[in-house]
Amino acid sequence: MMRRRNLLAGALVIALLAGCGSRALRSPLEALDRAAARVERGADGADDLALAAWHAWLVRGDGALGRERAERALVDERHHPWARLLLAELEAAAAEPAAEARHLLALLDGGARGPLAELAARRLRALAGRSLALDEQIAARARMLLERKAASAEVAAELRAALIEIEARRDPEAALQWADRAGRLTEVAVVGPLSRYSFLEFGSRRPEFESGPLQQEGTSLRFPTGEISLVDLPRDGDVYYALAAVTVPRRGTYLVRASTTPTASVALFLDGLPVLERAGWGGPRPTLVVARVELDEGEHLLSVRIGKGYGTGAVTVELSPADGSPADLSFRAARPGDGAARRGVRVLTTTPTPLPEGVGILASWVRAGLAHGRDPEAVRLALEAAVEELPSSPALLWRRGRAWLSDPSLPERVRRERAVADLERAAEGEILAALLDLAALHRREGRWSAAEEALGRAKELAPQSLALGVERARYLRDRGFEGLFHSAAHELRERASDRCDVLGLAWTAASRARDAEARRTLAKEAEACPGGRARALGFARDAGDLALARRLAESRVRLAPDALSTFLLRAELELAAGRPEQAAAILEEAEKRFPWSALLPRSRAEYLAAAGREDLAREARLRALELDGGDLAALRTEAFERRRAILAQHDPETFAAIRAFEARARSFDAPGVILVDFVGFEVHPDGSMVERTHVLAKILDKRGIEILGEVNLPADAEVLELRTIKSDGTILEPELIAAKDSISFPRLEVGDYVEYQYLRAHGRRAAALPGWTAPRFFFASRDLPTVEAILAVRAPKELGLEVDAHQHPPRWEVIDEGSHQLLLARGRDLPAHVPEPSSVSMAEVVPWIQVGAGAGERDGACQLADRMLGAGWVDREVARWARDAAGTGSPRERIERLWARLMAEIEGDGSFEERASHVLARRRGNRAVLLKAALDSLGIENAWVVLRPFDRNPNPRRFPVPSDFTRLVLVARPEPTGGWLWLDPSIRYARTGVLSPEVQGVPGYVLGQGTGVDACVPTVSPVETTTGRVLSYRVRLHGDGSLEGLATETFRGMSAAQARNVFERLDREHLEQAVEAALAREFSGAELVDLELDVSDAEVALSYSFRRGEALQAMGENRARLELDFLRLHLAQRYLVVAERKTPLLLDRDERLVVEAEIAIPPGWTIEVAPAAARERSDFGSFRRSVGGKDGVLVVRDEVEIRRGRIPPHDYPAFAAWVRAVDRSVGEDLVLRIPSGEEPEGNLGMKVEPAVGAGDDATPARDEAGASEFVDRLP
Repeated sequence: MMRRRNLLAGALVIALLAGCGSRALRSPLEALDRAAARVERGADGADDLALAAWHAWLVRGDGALGRERAERALVDERHHPWARLLLAELEAAAAEPAAEARHLLALLDGGARGPLAELAARRLRALAGRSLALDEQIAARARMLLERKAASAEVAAELRAALIEIEARRDPEAALQWADRAGRLTEVAVVGPLSRYSFLEFGSRRPEFESGPLQQEGTSLRFPTGEISLVDLPRDGDVYYALAAVTVPRRGTYLVRASTTPTASVALFLDGLPVLERAGWGGPRPTLVVARVELDEGEHLLSVRIGKGYGTGAVTVELSPADGSPADLSFRAARPGDGAARRGVRVLTTTPTPLPEGVGILASWVRAGLAHGRDPEAVRLALEAAVEELPSSPALLWRRGRAWLSDPSLPERVRRERAVADLERAAEGEILAALLDLAALHRREGRWSAAEEALGRAKELAPQSLALGVERARYLRDRGFEGLFHSAAHELRERASDRCDVLGLAWTAASRARDAEARRTLAKEAEACPGGRARALGFARDAGDLALARRLAESRVRLAPDALSTFLLRAELELAAGRPEQAAAILEEAEKRFPWSALLPRSRAEYLAAAGREDLAREARLRALELDGGDLAALRTEAFERRRAILAQHDPETFAAIRAFEARARSFDAPGVILVDFVGFEVHPDGSMVERTHVLAKILDKRGIEILGEVNLPADAEVLELRTIKSDGTILEPELIAAKDSISFPRLEVGDYVEYQYLRAHGRRAAALPGWTAPRFFFASRDLPTVEAILAVRAPKELGLEVDAHQHPPRWEVIDEGSHQLLLARGRDLPAHVPEPSSVSMAEVVPWIQVGAGAGERDGACQLADRMLGAGWVDREVARWARDAAGTGSPRERIERLWARLMAEIEGDGSFEERASHVLARRRGNRAVLLKAALDSLGIENAWVVLRPFDRNPNPRRFPVPSDFTRLVLVARPEPTGGWLWLDPSIRYARTGVLSPEVQGVPGYVLGQGTGVDACVPTVSPVETTTGRVLSYRVRLHGDGSLEGLATETFRGMSAAQARNVFERLDREHLEQAVEAALAREFSGAELVDLELDVSDAEVALSYSFRRGEALQAMGENRARLELDFLRLHLAQRYLVVAERKTPLLLDRDERLVVEAEIAIPPGWTIEVAPAAARERSDFGSFRRSVGGKDGVLVVRDEVEIRRGRIPPHDYPAFAAWVRAVDRSVGEDLVLRIPSGEEPEGNLGMKVEPAVGAGDDATPARDEAGASEFVDRLP
């Protein structure tokens, strides 16, 4: 009977996994609920018990009941997969990795195929490295399972990967054998970098490398364990090909797997046929991609295109039989002439591992487990689906809490908050691992009391837990409780001497105690733990144990024979053995493989010098300087005098300059004077530079001490001179204070000199900006005149040398020095640059020179295009938000709805390279980043546009200046054949199609996704004319001289958006205070009565009523004056800060303003003097005043427009005259005649409406300044 029941149970498991004969479930919990109900009625079948056990764990949160039911299921079927998987999960929750592995191995013993087997294999691989005994157990059982040839290809691949990782720490030879059986690509010829960019050109096909025949010989590199890394290859560029010829002994179907780091991109080709591809940017992507191919017998060209992006370009490629059997392929690095086979490769349909059917919510559990560590988004979606069904399940909350911590779509703070919330709730279900995870989270952030509390709760739950002891020891370590930590580490080692985490703590304790013998013992015991060999090597170095170091180095050589670090280690060991010449020979061999590395000849020079071969050492140093000319250390070693001799022949000698200055006996009306301002650049063949800067100045008065008394030197500067030279010749050097950024010259007095001189290295530019460029040199200094300014730039002829000169700098000459060119520019007796208010930048008025060659402005835009493409991020949360926000309809309608949601939900600002999902999660950050991702997810064509704001230097530039193009906006194309819709969400509540005033009508580049210069297309932003501001006043005078009124300030267009942002930051009380302050300036003594703010999509209106008791000034003879301060524009006060200018006045935006006023006077009163109509026109703007009357109401309407621009000094008098004329036109007051017998006793206000009766033919004006003008009125 027992046998029959087992057979029936096995049949049911197969049905559950395959979905055979099972009806559709009505809910994800139905399968578990039904199984639990049957067990509670007395059923004891293994399948019912196993699913009922999961019901107890997930639904009821009862781990003890789940364990009891799962163990009963094993009585009938000892390898039941669901029962074993649950028991493994319970052991994981109890932080017992050995017990967890035991159940996972038992699951595989019962059958190594299907999704549960694949999940078990992946979890076993993750457990490898926890303890030495566990590694042995996993390795032994994995070998047995593979020998039985019962595992599927996916399971076999995971088991072999686990074996490679375990044996790489224990037995490198065994690891290499398992890598061969896994079909890993272990030898390649690497070609590249092939692109200036990391992302823009990754997708470009290159048939010469994908199909062949190959023409170029690559760098042959061996990766014996199959873990290809491009970390040692050049960083100046990206996109590489790893090329190999693979020999297939017989025709068959193969599984192709490529595993990468998250930032790496990979595309794999077989005989030119695309097989698989993964991008390392743009959003979360699985780090494991799989394909199935059919290969004919013979040799095939395997081409792997790799993009490093912002990482090391690590990728592991496997090509193994699809039946899970060991691979018998052979690989060799491709050679010139190798090419694609004519026939023999067919890409087959690849289906993902089928999930279990008929088990409801457990399918989500399995999906999350399969994606763990490889696809964070899939993990998150699977667990969220499960938690939606069981929102209070401790088991699910624990797993989701862990998943939050590794979710790249969330910012760090949000990740932590969500993880803590889920783990706290999971801990209420008495899950030990959740408590330990909580304690670790709090510990890492220094939340000691919270960590202590979590550890206390864990102790109540499982006082003897080894994992608890480990976390407690880490807590003591991080708190700095040395004595308690040492005791805890010792006790843990006594309990579990094979646990790698315990050995790591023991190592830390021994290192802190400086116990060399304990470290020696631990180095041997923990060598097979993760990181153990590196720790042991560090100990061998410290202890001078050459034998141990050699043994460890032999393992390194076997596992990574062609790594740069391996060559350096071998050379280091030869030097330690007293053989510096052999060490140099090893590095010379490495230079043939890595000819771009400056580190190798630099180190070789040190070894040759140690061997007494100074002639060869000098050659090596020179070679290093050819590769990295900005290496000051190499220059210093090459020759100490050379360090000071870099362009020194053009640098005036300090005391000679002082003597010459004093001999001239000139006087200066300045706080100080600069005697020498010298900057020189020595450019090297790789584009790197060494800068020499020398400044010598004299203090002429006490203000000069403030200006010259402190200096901020670059952090990487190599100081040559830093001193005070007293008037009597005494030299004082300053004391350097580590915590202080600036350096103070000591004991400064009027008449002293200060001097600083330094060298500084500038590395070569990124590959996207070929060539070189020295920083700009200004022939003027701020506030101080200059006696002599010198620029010297020396560069190899092959690099080229071009000069970009502006504002008529002193004459320069380019001198031919044979192999080099030297630019020499010298200016004498240069005036100081004194900044003026509202002036243009220094670069527009001061003479300057920039020297360089190669990349120009457009190249800089293309580099930005590449960066922005790499920073793009679209995940399912962003896509879901975009779909929900945009709804349905035409693209334009969807954009408008998306825009409205963006403005309503996202506050603040942030970096353009932050992730869209981070902005969405925080509901704060850069709105443009989220908008770009949303448009991408909706499939609406769009692009970044980089613009140069109006206030930046508009003059053409030869070389790229990133500080000029600083504004990024978006364009979208709602219709395929239509034009661009401009989008600038930098100001919240702005409208689509409108840009911020400072970037309207300015040049820029559309940043697309083409190749080369096609990725950055010149453009000019549009100008918007609907923005404006209207001020309306309605004022009524009463017979007693009082006044009451209503003012309405209406903002439109971008001004409305700016105003809305200002008003949202003010509560009612602060808004009233701001309005009262404005009233005090416009209606002195007025009292605010009421205030109302009206906000709509098109405009923002602020209305406030007020009254004033004594508004009129008696003039005698029954006359009174009403001052019209509220109509004053005060343009001169804003723009005419100085009487004359030496630099252009910058008006960085158009300003359009309409002021309307209606003044109602008491019956019988007459107007004796009223404001006059006026019109003032100029090239700088226009002003018009219309005046009229109707039914006892005086109506005044002012329209003013000031055009943005740069007003040069010679036009400033004309501008000033126009401004004063406008101010005079609005400077008149209202004089009233009062009927005989009435005396004015108070002042009166009025309400504001559109003007009536005068100026009806005038075109309404608008104000470009918008809210900034209102802000100017606030206190």
